[in-house]
Amino acid sequence: MSYISKSLVYLENQMYSYLIMLQQLKALENQYPFLKVQMIGKSVMERPLYLIHLGNGKRKIHINGSHHANEWVTSFVVMKSVEKLCEEVRIGQVKLEQINFDFVPMVNPDGVELSLYGLQSIIYSKQKEKLLKMNEGFDNFSRWKANIRGVDLNRNYDAGFASYKKNSEKKGPSYAYYAGMTPESEPESKALAMLTRKRLYDMVLAYHTQGEVIYWNYGNVEVPTAKEYAIMFSEASGYLLDEPEEAASSGGYKDWFIATYKKPGFTIECGIGENPISVSQAESIIRRTWPIIKCAQKDIREGVI
Repeated sequence: MSYISKSLVYLENQMYSYLIMLQQLKALENQYPFLKVQMIGKSVMERPLYLIHLGNGKRKIHINGSHHANEWVTSFVVMKSVEKLCEEVRIGQVKLEQINFDFVPMVNPDGVELSLYGLQSIIYSKQKEKLLKMNEGFDNFSRWKANIRGVDLNRNYDAGFASYKKNSEKKGPSYAYYAGMTPESEPESKALAMLTRKRLYDMVLAYHTQGEVIYWNYGNVEVPTAKEYAIMFSEASGYLLDEPEEAASSGGYKDWFIATYKKPGFTIECGIGENPISVSQAESIIRRTWPIIKCAQKDIREGVI
């Protein structure tokens, strides 16, 4: 059975852009009236950042995609997961009273557009000059990870931030790895952090694309049930459990969530190869991440499983 249904057309020229996401958000709203879409903030270039909400159950799960611009395929994966979940609700396999999911499919829309379309996505010439400098003179922006100001959003959260800035080679805006001036200096990371503070999730999952592994811990922070969930996710998906290198284990969304709330947070590196990975991996990624979403609904603390 294909995990990419034909009910909604998601891809255009083998790319998944912000505009296509907006079209699909509207299609999902029209098709599934129980789904709620709301704006949680705006990007640097004033693009609305959207939250998709499903259910009113006790357990709150958050899933996001495209912190990194050239990992835009994760937005496609998130949207297809939303569609699959909606379809299960429609046919009665999932009850809205039993779930409470928040999805933010595209955290970094400005960066995604730049990665996909390069400088033709930029209106102002002065901005083009800055972007070329941040991209080390290359006019091909397919490797771009950061937001439009050259800040790596997954280094912009308050978890080991000062240490990372001190030791990082990136001391100013760049296509990747620059943490920014201060934690949550960027409107995109600020919006996601504010949403998290408001919603107080039981678990968060951040989708990335490098390595087909699951990162589940942060430093020496002890999180009850985190390892149990990590093992469950690994067995369900086939992704291996791993620990990031020290330089990559600070400033991330799941790092901040773990450090702040002492609850399970996971980075799911769901693809393999050099970014941007081919959309031909999407079928496999959805097939492997979908069981993780199903497992995440189970509350180990209350002995549900």
